[in-house]
Amino acid sequence: MAIPDHQPALVWLIYHSEAARAVQWQLLQTLRAHDVAADMDHSGRSAKAQFKILSREQARFSVTVGDAELGNNSFVLKDLQSGEQNTLSRDEVVLRLQPKRS
Repeated sequence: MAIPDHQPALVWLIYHSEAARAVQWQLLQTLRAHDVAADMDHSGRSAKAQFKILSREQARFSVTVGDAELGNNSFVLKDLQSGEQNTLSRDEVVLRLQPKRS
């Protein structure tokens, strides 16, 4: 039996403050509920350290939240292959990242 080597694109969530961490935790749960392969640092590392983990884990997308995004209730979604970056609402992030149904 062959095991398919297709893995869903990993989404890594980055936060810049404790308040942003709480928001990202909620987004993580929502993304996983929509079958999105997502993860984040749970130990409170610096944003710089989180970006190193993102690279090591070979994530395809990042979703970043800092104080500015918290104030606007927005998220920065970046495609790490193309470099394209967009500021989106929570619902838009989920819609863009959830797997397409056939």
